[in-house]
Amino acid sequence: FRGRTLDEEIGDGWLDGVHPHDRQRCRSVYEAAIDTRSPFSVEYRLLRHDGEYRWLLDRGVPRLDDGGRFAGYIGACSDVTDIKAIETALSESKAQLSGVIETAMDAIISIDERQQICVFNAAAERMFGYRAQQVIGQPLDLLMPERYRAVHRSHVEVFKTAGERSAEMGAARELSALHASGREFPIEASISRS
Repeated sequence: FRGRTLDEEIGDGWLDGVHPHDRQRCRSVYEAAIDTRSPFSVEYRLLRHDGEYRWLLDRGVPRLDDGGRFAGYIGACSDVTDIKAIETALSESKAQLSGVIETAMDAIISIDERQQICVFNAAAERMFGYRAQQVIGQPLDLLMPERYRAVHRSHVEVFKTAGERSAEMGAARELSALHASGREFPIEASISRS
């Protein structure tokens, strides 16, 4: 990986290849672990033999000799550059999707497998009269008139078994909804599975 000899890497020699922005943090993690004889885990960029910095996850645990005395560390470094790139892309995609959801003109409500609200965008706040923090974690039937709640629960069970084949999938339906004030109002809703 480094293209250097053990003699060049031994002691603090390996630190020469650590990215300058990561070097002090890396040194601090190692020194604290050695001082306390505790396990460590640290991510940093290390210069590869071809001149490219790669992200490493470096983990170690104290090694004891036969007498139970500290004899150093045994550990492993894993190249996590590709994983970090995927995490960054996923985070950017998530932020972009969140921006689209929040600025959408239509109300967007997402629920989990227990029928609890987990996404409630600004348009939904305006439409239903609740703030997102009031409804996140609440059952979806909070937003429907009492007389429809039992029917809704039975439709959920049918929808779960039908899955992607459900006739409800993507079809817009006119329904009655319940505003925070208790007022009923008509909506057009469509369902999709994510």
